Amino acid sequence: MGMKFACLTSLLVLVGLGLVSCGTSSSSNVVAGTGLLYVTTQGNESISVWGIALATGVITTNGNAVATGNTPVAVVSAGTAVFVANKQDNTISSYTVNTDGTLTASGSAVTAGTTPVAMAVDSGGKILYVANQGDFADPASGTISVFGIQGTTLSQSGSVSTATPGVLSGTGPVSLAITSNGNYLYVANQFTNTVSAYSVNSGALTLVPGSPYPVGTTPSAVSLTPDGNLLYVANEGSNNVSAFTACTSATLSCVTPDGHLTSAPGSPFGVGLGPVSMAVESDSQGEYLYVADYNSSQVSQFKVATQTGVLTALSTPTISTGANPTAVVVRAGSGTLLSTGGTSYYVFTSNATAGTISSFTYDSTTGVLGLIGTGNPTTTAGQPSAMTVR
Repeated sequence: MGMKFACLTSLLVLVGLGLVSCGTSSSSNVVAGTGLLYVTTQGNESISVWGIALATGVITTNGNAVATGNTPVAVVSAGTAVFVANKQDNTISSYTVNTDGTLTASGSAVTAGTTPVAMAVDSGGKILYVANQGDFADPASGTISVFGIQGTTLSQSGSVSTATPGVLSGTGPVSLAITSNGNYLYVANQFTNTVSAYSVNSGALTLVPGSPYPVGTTPSAVSLTPDGNLLYVANEGSNNVSAFTACTSATLSCVTPDGHLTSAPGSPFGVGLGPVSMAVESDSQGEYLYVADYNSSQVSQFKVATQTGVLTALSTPTISTGANPTAVVVRAGSGTLLSTGGTSYYVFTSNATAGTISSFTYDSTTGVLGLIGTGNPTTTAGQPSAMTVR
């Protein structure tokens, strides 16, 4: 059965705590039947590796933690490299993925913009985009840095200001999502309650006409469906998710792709308290959206209407996590067919206050989450902040 895995990009911005994660391709296994979960922790400023048993979803530690910079808040994977954004020292750390999935620090960290809090990698693994939140009082400080990727080496090729003409405050870019074809980049702007759309040409960004688009209060995360035709924005302040159709590829409703957004019917959709991260997953059985609600310590779960973007709460609309989840990611299982005709997927949340990882599974025919096994949640070092999967 053909399956697709979506990247999700997420953010929480609190005093002294900024948290981001993005799930990556599920097709790169170090050992047959084994996936990888990378988790940054702010308590000891490090990144650790966990193995995922793809037949069960059970996670186990895999090697020692490796140091990051000051306050790691975002992590992404690209080929045989992993990159971590460090919020307080304005840097990006690079790591080599070893054959057993463990990490080795690679060279010195590179400098990003002011307060890097989110990252996204194009599907080819060649370009890294970094959202630099900047300062509310400085319109010029909010930027998108663009880096070329060669192995673990980053070379900055550009920086784009997100300032809005005539607005005296910063925009606060905090989350990024790029389409699988690499043609469009979407950015959540926390200070102005908007989402910006950019067309992409060899990494160069051009604002799409009509952009930015209004969303709810304090947008914290933005996520695209695997086909790039639907966009979701988690609004931390208004406790809802804004939904859009995105004109990114030719369809009956998008004759000439240009990246523009159209609000979905019924948008926004209510979630729990303080939504800060999202993960969307799709296969032939259905498409589902999972939202980490920081203040209510739960995941809200929805079925996605693939043509319109409308969200419908699942039969069990929420499930509890550890205290204050900051990131949520999805990993496809081994592909073994279940009695229902579906396959297993696994969902993980990093729970900052609890210092744990919660592990869930779902059947692709229903999407409803259930806890995995015993010993769940799993204890981590203090303040797990960001995650990505391979």
